[in-house]
Amino acid sequence: MRQIKYSIIAIGALALLASCNKTDFTPATGDTPVQFAEAVQVFSIENQYFDIPVFQTEKSDKATQVNVKILSCSGAYTNGNAFNYVEDSTVIFTSKSLYVGPWNEQEDTDTTFGSSSFEVRLPEYDAIDSLVLELQLEGEYLGSQTTATCIFRSVEQYNMIGTFYFNGNGQQTMRIAAAPGTDPNAYNVSFPSVITDNNPAQFKATRSINKLMVETGYYYDNQDWDWQLYTMKYMTEEDGADEAGWYLTMDYDIELTFKSDDEFIVENGLQIYHQIDEQGGYGFAVDPGNPGLRSN
Repeated sequence: MRQIKYSIIAIGALALLASCNKTDFTPATGDTPVQFAEAVQVFSIENQYFDIPVFQTEKSDKATQVNVKILSCSGAYTNGNAFNYVEDSTVIFTSKSLYVGPWNEQEDTDTTFGSSSFEVRLPEYDAIDSLVLELQLEGEYLGSQTTATCIFRSVEQYNMIGTFYFNGNGQQTMRIAAAPGTDPNAYNVSFPSVITDNNPAQFKATRSINKLMVETGYYYDNQDWDWQLYTMKYMTEEDGADEAGWYLTMDYDIELTFKSDDEFIVENGLQIYHQIDEQGGYGFAVDPGNPGLRSN
């Protein structure tokens, strides 16, 4: 019981010390007006985070609290469907309230004065073609530029749909098609030169702007013969390999990086193999870094 009592006393003493040492980090506020940096701001969609700057209209040794409100949101996905706007879900502000300023000679200028930024996140960034946000500042002390139009535009996204060949061989091909459904980033990949059109094996793939990640694995037909899709990984003895070199694996996706509508790079290589009967099968391999070129 004595140990329990000492523990309770010690915890109580720590709690008392903690309560006595709480620090209030809320900055001192004043009445300096705040406004958007620009009436129209244009962003290229290359990732999911964006900063929308605001600043005080004059030098001040105190901060100004300001809030932001979304007036409207409209846009489109890369597949042409209308953007599904859901506040705090498909458009997320890290915080809709900011303390702007005070002026800091190491960080601010004589034109922006005390500045800060609202951070907005677009979780579906890689599926968005264009998006327009109309924003409004709210607060007691505001400048003249209290509204802003933020335009988000995707970087050029290349056409992935079609048939591509490898190794200069028109018989070694990959077909990429949009998957059924509404997900603009969902694709299917097949290998028509290896797999007959009467019974095509399809492997799932996911797009992220101009990259396509193809899932490796097995596919079985109605005769129970399988297709095997591998990628390649350079492994050393530390990775468990008998000796350093490139090895086939299904532990990773195949990464295709599109350079244009007509060409992609197989970053980590691939091998497709089709078992025909008990005697074996056929297929082909593409070395890491080699291209796929459009045939149609």
